[in-house]
Amino acid sequence: MRNGLYRKAFRVGIRVLLSLALLYSPLEMQALTEVYADGITDDYVTLYEENFDDPDSFGSTGGIAILGPWLQEGEGNSMAKTSVSSTAPSLPNLVKIDGKDALALPVNSTGYRNLQLSYYTRASSYIGGSVIVEWSSDGGINWTTLEEFKLPPGTLEQKNSEPNQLKVQNLGSGADNNPNVKIRVRVGELMSANMYIDSTG
Repeated sequence: MRNGLYRKAFRVGIRVLLSLALLYSPLEMQALTEVYADGITDDYVTLYEENFDDPDSFGSTGGIAILGPWLQEGEGNSMAKTSVSSTAPSLPNLVKIDGKDALALPVNSTGYRNLQLSYYTRASSYIGGSVIVEWSSDGGINWTTLEEFKLPPGTLEQKNSEPNQLKVQNLGSGADNNPNVKIRVRVGELMSANMYIDSTG
């Protein structure tokens, strides 16, 4: 019987961000719980997920720094923290990316391929700034940008906003069968806004 390396298609999704999981082509996604590959049934498999809502780990009042397995890599000890919202994709917490925050997640994709990352973004009181979502195949030495999330510039009189938006990004083939994959969400341009990430639904 073929092992996991021969499975047709896999997905990393982040229930944040994030959940790492099996993914098939768009036409097959309606039957994720029973998809066939080379005569072998592969169920939807979650490698990792996190919605930052567990009250024991993340509280329910906001301002809680995100801890392991996540890595806080922001300059000057800048740390991504929870923020409470009644309209978050998953309640009660979002993760606010601010200052010089850089929040990273190591991923071991050994035995899996065709990885994908899904997550929600959101912004309010936006004048300027950006959040960069990126991945690395070598543990963080080199990075590839998946998205730079930003809005049209606002002003003090007319700030911009964008509600929860689900994003889906494909990681390159360098993420296949790789124990050194790393995903990171960090501040790009100087932040003058409230910008967030959160989980898949």
